Amino acid sequence: MPLPIAHSAAGLAGYLAFKKAKPDSPPKQEIFLLGLCLFLANLSDLDFVPGFLCGDPGRFHHGLSHSLAVGLIGAMIFYRFAGYRLKRISKKRVFGCCLVSLLSHPVLDYFSADTSKPFGVPLFWPFDTEYYISPFPLFRIVQRNQETIGTFFATILNPNNAWGIAVETLFAGTVLFAIFAFKSRSKPVLSLSSLLLSILCGLFYYSLQIKPNLIV
Repeated sequence: MPLPIAHSAAGLAGYLAFKKAKPDSPPKQEIFLLGLCLFLANLSDLDFVPGFLCGDPGRFHHGLSHSLAVGLIGAMIFYRFAGYRLKRISKKRVFGCCLVSLLSHPVLDYFSADTSKPFGVPLFWPFDTEYYISPFPLFRIVQRNQETIGTFFATILNPNNAWGIAVETLFAGTVLFAIFAFKSRSKPVLSLSSLLLSILCGLFYYSLQIKPNLIV
């Protein structure tokens, strides 16, 4: 599974993708929508919470919360909730942000390396109970000892995960600069600069992926 860096980048990408060039909504509502996107992009990993409560952190991880159907239902629920706070932002934009942010989580986890059973995520639950994982991972496994709460937090900081932070930061740059390039295409210089930065981040991301894939 990716770290919160990649998931948050996906939430930010969803927010930026639906943002107008010159939004006419109040800044407070824009900040609320941005915060909501970041929260929803990481929401699926709250399945760690019941595991913490029973002393087995990973017991429920990569469960039903990592399915597309649950993401869709969640998007509808949070869309209704956010609608009461974001009256000056179009309903289509709010729903689009909620949907992209929530669905991005199981999709990114699908493209992550996994070394513990069941491998991958139940993308198509409840229609299909199989777990799916990409044969071409974009992110390396996050190493941690999930036997107890103490070992979970004691082992989360290690060289492998530090490498993952660097990789995910470059992944975030690749995606976000690409969006900036597309959104600013009316300004050729800014658009081209953003595109070049996206390509540069992508090249570094690819080069850093080589070592993790060899040692997983």
